[in-house]
Amino acid sequence: MKPRNILLALLIVGAVTGALLWVYGPRSVDLDVQGVKYRLGEELTEETQLVRVNIEGDIWRSWRGVPRFVGTIDIEGEVPEVPAERKKVEVGLGGSAVDRLIVYDYFDDEGLHTVTYGSLYTDSDMRQVSINVFDESGGGQGWSSESGTMVTAPAQNWQQALELANKLMQGEREGEVLK
Repeated sequence: MKPRNILLALLIVGAVTGALLWVYGPRSVDLDVQGVKYRLGEELTEETQLVRVNIEGDIWRSWRGVPRFVGTIDIEGEVPEVPAERKKVEVGLGGSAVDRLIVYDYFDDEGLHTVTYGSLYTDSDMRQVSINVFDESGGGQGWSSESGTMVTAPAQNWQQALELANKLMQGEREGEVLK
């Protein structure tokens, strides 16, 4: 084989490998911004509080291109009741609502424990996030658009947070606008 053909083959293999790494390799996420924790409903705007949102980890893509986040999500004043070494979560960023769940799980002497914090909505590079925080009511955990608690960042006030949440959740809300 001629040296020119070998060089060309190596360049093609290198380009394909680089493209695969660029598409499927991890993308680092380091978001530390001010956000707003609030309840839906204009009559509840006085319950709004500013919180620090810190998200660190990586975005990975499956072989089909579906993104998922692996890392930590810390909301100021929100401490899930899980051991410190189990704060790392894996959350799907595409697909169904079930994929978007922020779930902490761990084992101890009493067995398996699962804590579901909420559902994560984000833009493609996780620079903007909105979380539907699950409330424990009626014996279960869930979220409702009538009186749901949310954390949205970056935002300075209730109005900015609500606008961003509607933008991020646009595909899933099927025309329903959060108020």
